Amino acid sequence: MSPRALDIKPSTRAAKDNPNAPKDPKKRWIEDTETESEAAPEAPVEKEPNKKLSLEIPESVHHAHKVGSASRKHTMVSEVIEMMAARNGLIPWPEDVVNQIVAQLEAEAAAADKARTARNRAKDPA
Repeated sequence: MSPRALDIKPSTRAAKDNPNAPKDPKKRWIEDTETESEAAPEAPVEKEPNKKLSLEIPESVHHAHKVGSASRKHTMVSEVIEMMAARNGLIPWPEDVVNQIVAQLEAEAAAADKARTARNRAKDPA
């Protein structure tokens, strides 16, 4: 028996009689608005077209990004888009990234101060 012979499509009559049958999206929208309160439906937001981007990155970076994205309950793609948008000034940087950078800058400044103090002590032994 060929795979095509197994394709069974419900008849139109069965789909009409079955309340769980998939509905036409346009008709479902009309039915949903009829059952809701008097609130007007919101206008659909037009989505910007997408472009494809293929990246070759080191396996360690991919793994770290995958683990980090999952721990933040985000997709890898959404985080890449967010970072690209922030890097190019389209949106503000995420707060967790700002906090990480501030902590890194503070640590570097503290290390530089410590090194400067050690050099000064070495030059001027009291």
